[in-house]
Amino acid sequence: MKVILEGNKIKTIEEFHKEIGKQLEFPIYYGNNLDALWDCLTSWVDPPVNIEWNDFELSKEYLGEFAIKARLIFEDAEKEIEGFKIEYH
Repeated sequence: MKVILEGNKIKTIEEFHKEIGKQLEFPIYYGNNLDALWDCLTSWVDPPVNIEWNDFELSKEYLGEFAIKARLIFEDAEKEIEGFKIEYH
């Protein structure tokens, strides 16, 4: 599964959770927070998954510290989940 996050279009934390949840088909009860993101990445999503986060630097401007924390979660998932890959552009 290929997921593309367009950093120039995701301007709020709420929009981030809505977009990642939609593209990865998270369950309706997805908690819209970083703990829930980790839980869904590690237990809901079936690899292979390739996430491409475009305009990441712009995302840091829009989302602040949240973008960095989300990046760390994706990088941890990449280390722990075979077939999970994250790229930043």
